[in-house]
Amino acid sequence: MRSQTRHNTLSLRHFIIVLILLHLACSNHCLAGGAVVRTEMLLQLLVKRAMPEGIQGKVIFVMSEPLASGSIINSWGVTYKVPDSFRQAWFFFIDDMPDANWEHPCRYIFIDTDTSNVHILTAKTPPDRLINMIKLHPL
Repeated sequence: MRSQTRHNTLSLRHFIIVLILLHLACSNHCLAGGAVVRTEMLLQLLVKRAMPEGIQGKVIFVMSEPLASGSIINSWGVTYKVPDSFRQAWFFFIDDMPDANWEHPCRYIFIDTDTSNVHILTAKTPPDRLINMIKLHPL
């Protein structure tokens, strides 16, 4: 009986370890139209195209998949929109002052998936969808 209990305990531990490893592996990826896109690549794209000042001291989030042209992002009664000129775009949210209470400077950045063109909007509040976004920096 002790051997079976010990075996069950080890099996449960192995199962938990596998779940943790899977979670860690999956947290570095996000899905986009069936293709796996590495979050590191998205962060590099953001820095190269829209944040030449770097990411030090910023908190950065991205939607798990690109948004279609004209998609709406709401924030505390304010509406932002993916530019009509973009077929689809990655939506990044940058908290420029993460230690401050809201309302403080932040940015909504859209990067066109076809052309890498950038559209940056300044704001003072986070998007309502923040809970559904993937944190890119800091991890």
